[in-house]
Amino acid sequence: MTHPTDAIEEFEATSPEMRFELVDGQFVIGGSLAGSRWLLREIIQGWGKESALAFAPVKLWYEALRVAFDAPSESDLSEWARNYPDQAPSIPPLGSRHLGKHWHVRTLLTQDLFTAVGIASLGKCIGGDFVMRLGEDAFTPDLMFMPVSRLQGYHHWFFEGPADLVIEVLLPEHSEFDKQERFRRYEAGGVSHYWTIDPVQQQVELFRLTDWGYQPQKLDPDGCYRGIEGLTFTPNHLWLPYDQKLPIFQAPYQKGDWVMREVEGEELVWGTLPFVPQVELEPVSIQFEQFVSWCPEAKFEGYGGRYPLVGGTMGTRNALGMLLMSLGLVETVKLFPSQDWITALVELEQRYSTDQERRQKARSVALEVARKLQQDYQVGGVGVIGDLVHPESPWNFWSEISLVVWDVPKNVNLWALGRELGGEFEIDWVEPSWCTPAQWQQITTEMDVLAGDWVESYHTPVRKRYKLFEASN
Repeated sequence: MTHPTDAIEEFEATSPEMRFELVDGQFVIGGSLAGSRWLLREIIQGWGKESALAFAPVKLWYEALRVAFDAPSESDLSEWARNYPDQAPSIPPLGSRHLGKHWHVRTLLTQDLFTAVGIASLGKCIGGDFVMRLGEDAFTPDLMFMPVSRLQGYHHWFFEGPADLVIEVLLPEHSEFDKQERFRRYEAGGVSHYWTIDPVQQQVELFRLTDWGYQPQKLDPDGCYRGIEGLTFTPNHLWLPYDQKLPIFQAPYQKGDWVMREVEGEELVWGTLPFVPQVELEPVSIQFEQFVSWCPEAKFEGYGGRYPLVGGTMGTRNALGMLLMSLGLVETVKLFPSQDWITALVELEQRYSTDQERRQKARSVALEVARKLQQDYQVGGVGVIGDLVHPESPWNFWSEISLVVWDVPKNVNLWALGRELGGEFEIDWVEPSWCTPAQWQQITTEMDVLAGDWVESYHTPVRKRYKLFEASN
């Protein structure tokens, strides 16, 4: 009998670390493209082939099958696929059986560094999932620190340029990437201090950037490292039993003379750019601005269920689109038997043949919802954007009714109404005051008002960005 804990341990040992990064224009999972292939396969396996087919024309998918499996150009693909000896692709184990130790040490480091930096008002610390931009690459270190002098580069979703200190907690099975590839890229990108922590071997390596590149650093005679101004690091305290815990980082108290505040202003955030991935036979580079605008939270849920989620439904969609861009359709179709793709494509062509009927039905639902919202719930107005105003694209797996609603009474539960009124269609509610920049662009350029009056100047959202101030101001 398999116990739940056994299944979890097996999943952790085979799946990559949930770390999403942009390296050389590719969406990289857990530090490697093997991790990207693993996640792409998991999403398509769980959500179905149609979830991927939605991102490219049917003809392009057929061409990908011919190229990937070397099918004769004039052959009938359906007949050919029945006799093709497909083999399941081999993806090596990508996880670690030491995730517990990794998480424990990373938590200790994070808690103590945040405390010490806060006490001394040295700057800001950021944990995982926050992006450090090095050129056009986007890295998400386990932990990083930026001194006050560098905080002009701090944004809501990323830090512009190298952090002063980056700490990576190693997973022993995959430590070479941190010791070699990250080492090389952080060094070239100008990260002043790079530390690697091995929780299994209980080893710490400290590097400091010099004119000759990274140079290893030694501890002081008392076992501490003081190479970062105002901060004392005692690595041996990491390995103490919990009931004997001592501070890992220490800093003298100092009242800060600075403060980070939000001010009005535009900046690059989630949803800045419309989600329009360019998917081709071969990989297409993802730009940094696209990565920040599209990348979901590095959170994987629902393993073993029907639909694995990557940062929610829209996060899953975005991750899938970026993975297809990074690997290309030729590599994607190799993940499953050719016959499976042929069957899915035939079914999709049949669905697309009734596209106009489905679109008209969705339009009728949108009109009825708008009428009901205004008459029964006194909503100020309703408009539609997105798929319903783009008839040139087929209604696909990810299509939904995107309704813009304004002046909504506080007692109106839009989510519940969507479940009640949408029927077979998903309804995406967009309120102008909370919409993303990409949604606002759609509202101002393409919205079809279904009910009520729309006055753009009344609903323009206020954007915020961070700015560094002296504390007295």
